[in-house]
This record gives sequence, structure tokens and C-alpha cells, in this order.
Amino acid sequence: MIDQLIGILFWLAVLVGHIGIWCLIFNRTHATAWPRKWRKIIEKAIILVVLGWILGLPLMLLLQRSLSVVSLIQWSPAVGVYAMTSAFASIFFFVAWVIRNLFTNPPENIRCVESKFVVVADELKRSLIHGNLAMALGWIPGNQVTDLSFETRKVFLPNNRAERTIRVCQLSDFHLTGQVDIAFFRYLIDQVNAWQPDVVFITGDLVDETECLEWIQPIFEPLRPPFGAYYLLGNHDRRMPSESELRERLSHAGLIRAGGRWHELKIAGQDFLVAGNELPWFDGAERLEPRFDSDAIRLLLTHSPDQIDWARRFDFDWILAGHTHGGQIRLPVIGPIISPSKYGVKYAGGSFRVNRSLMHVSRGICGDEPIRWNCAPEVSLFLLPAAEMQSE
Repeated sequence: MIDQLIGILFWLAVLVGHIGIWCLIFNRTHATAWPRKWRKIIEKAIILVVLGWILGLPLMLLLQRSLSVVSLIQWSPAVGVYAMTSAFASIFFFVAWVIRNLFTNPPENIRCVESKFVVVADELKRSLIHGNLAMALGWIPGNQVTDLSFETRKVFLPNNRAERTIRVCQLSDFHLTGQVDIAFFRYLIDQVNAWQPDVVFITGDLVDETECLEWIQPIFEPLRPPFGAYYLLGNHDRRMPSESELRERLSHAGLIRAGGRWHELKIAGQDFLVAGNELPWFDGAERLEPRFDSDAIRLLLTHSPDQIDWARRFDFDWILAGHTHGGQIRLPVIGPIISPSKYGVKYAGGSFRVNRSLMHVSRGICGDEPIRWNCAPEVSLFLLPAAEMQSE
């Protein structure tokens, strides 16, 4: 009986390790600038390998009539070695999960003060998804693809000298595909305008499908914060046949290009130095030189949190990123397992302290695949209190 229990636990560890290994490969692959067609081929191969092992392993054990790894090695040394490797990998993934969930505390100088959850389809009293895939996934219980979580956070930065509270809005990962109705995005922008932000930063992945280029003006033109709305492009924006046309449409809608350049802002007496990074998909940031000003808040806008390595020599106070969608599907207890980052799910979403920089990674608004489970789309408003309120 004990031997059987040990055997069952071992094969459960093999299963967990197997899934973890290939999720790791998937995450690293989708953190690269490789051509989309090659990433899609690799993605399909990974799915086949994962499902093949999951479906084939019970059959192998049934044919052997034994849970013993020794008998499996005797039957196929290669399969047996892979099973052992997967079992040991599960230990690594478990330790990483424990460290991430039990010993990693959110930064003390950023805290959520309000969260408002909205079921937009109910608010607009209409269906907001289109296409067979989107409608099929829409039947999954708990799919939050057309929900929105409006989250207000206070941010305390040591060099903030603002004369009043500064209101900064971050939007990320619109992924305009046509699967989610334009009314969803127009509702979102209306709510952002109601916040009356001083400035808006959009951190990449705006348009996935060329037919949605026509959506840019009606969605973004009403967005008129007094100190500007700045944007980055992300990996999905490379799907557009013409980068120049995309940027021209964004400019005509009133958005300001941030990628590969510095911008100087002065809001409520506080200076900001804002840099934009669209690497590795669009160049420009690699030519930026560090700029330092003791009176300015140095802010990095980056599509991917992977660019924290690039950011180290710039000594940024604050980093805003997107790209990882919070994992898009967050399993109970376990959390996300898919995140297109070389750091895996470490920076899937939330606030982090990276050296001296405060980094927030948005869960984003949409995705290429219209599924969100236990991971509601995020719209964030950051409040930088006036200097005399910093200690509150």
C-alpha cells in the first residue's frame, strides 16, 4: 500500500514537472523577437508534446501494470530518464512557487486604495464578443474577457516634490482583434476620462488585426489628458504591414510616441524624465543615453518587464510595463503558469521592487485569445500625493 502511494506521488510529480518544463520553454520562446510564424510552430509542437505525454503515460503504466520507475527505465531508458528529470523539476517549481508566494512581499511604497469591478456587457446591456472562437470561450464559466477592474493605487516616491496629487493612468495591451467589440474600449476610455488623469501612458500591443486600424481614431481621440497620452508599441503591433502607417494613425488620434526617446514633463511643479523602451521588437531604446536629475522622477515605459536588465544602468525610480497579461489564466492556489517572459511568471502582474526601482506590471486589457480566468483586465490610476502628504 505504501509503495503504491509513493508510486502515485512520484508520477504526480512527473506530471507536474513535465507541464512545468514545457511551460518554461513556452514562456522563454514568447519572450523573444523571433518571427511569429516560428513561435507559432514551436507553440503547436509544445502543445503536442505536453498532451502526448499526459495521454501516453497512463497507457504505458497500464501496459506495464506497475508504477515502478525501474520497470519503465527497463522498458525505455529514454522515457525513464525523462520521467526522473520531470520529477526533480517539480521540486524546483514547487520551491520557486513557495518563495514567490510566501516570501515575496509587495513594495511598501505602493498600495491599492480602491478597486472597482465592472461587467461591461451588463453595463452596456449587449454582447461584446464576436467570432466563433470568442463566443465558444465566452461560455466558459468565469471568463472575464469583457470585464474590467479599475484599480487606484497610491505611489510614494522619495523624490516627489509635487504641489498637489498627480494622477497618472496606465493602459496596456488593447489587442484590437475584432473579437471584443469596439464599444468595450470606448466605455473604458470614457471611464478613464472620468478619472481626469494628468497624463496617460499606454504600454504596448495596441492592434493585432489590420481591419482594426480603423478603430484607432474613435477609441483614442477622445483621450485628452492635459499633459498628454504617450504610447509604446509591442510585439503584436509587428503584425501590421506598415509600422509608419500605424504610428501615423496613432499620432492623428492624439497619442505621443514614447519609444526610443526621452520626454520631459512638468506636472504640478514636479519634473519627470520619461523614457520609452519597445525592445526587442522595435529599436530606438538601445541608443538612449542615461539622464540624471536629482529633482526629476525618472520613469521608464516598457512593453515587457524583461527590459529591467536594460534599465539597470539608468537608475529609474519607477517602471511601468505590460505584455504578460497577469498570466491571463490564474489557477486557484497555483496562480499563473503561462507568462511570455524570460523570468517566467515572476513578473506576470502586480507591483515589484527591482533594485531601487518600483515596477508595476499591468495585467492589460485584452489578449490575442479571448479568455481571462481569475485574472480580470486591469485599468490603473496611480496617485502621487503632494509632497506634504508623502508621509501619510
